[in-house]
Amino acid sequence: MTVAVSGLDRLAVEGVRMKICVGGACVDFRVTRRPETEYFSCGSAECSLLDTGALEVKLSWMEPRTVVGQPVRVTASSKQGQREGAATMKFVHDDAPCGCDYSYADVALG
Repeated sequence: MTVAVSGLDRLAVEGVRMKICVGGACVDFRVTRRPETEYFSCGSAECSLLDTGALEVKLSWMEPRTVVGQPVRVTASSKQGQREGAATMKFVHDDAPCGCDYSYADVALG
């Protein structure tokens, strides 16, 4: 299950506090980005920076099928202020032998 968050470039690159909620379950963590050194970290959360500049966060505490249609809320806070975004969790069934079903949401921060 992944949540892709775009719009982080509008906040300070160092020390953005993120909170992602899927339904009633939430996770919060600190994102540190330093473009001049290409350093990037999400602390305790598993994440990566996509080619589009969006932050992709992997959430593994729920089964992909159980979150279909659940609201996803993202809050990003920094010294510059706070931005929020919302979406709905979608499910993709993969017929491959690997059983690679997954859920995702694309959230744009306002």
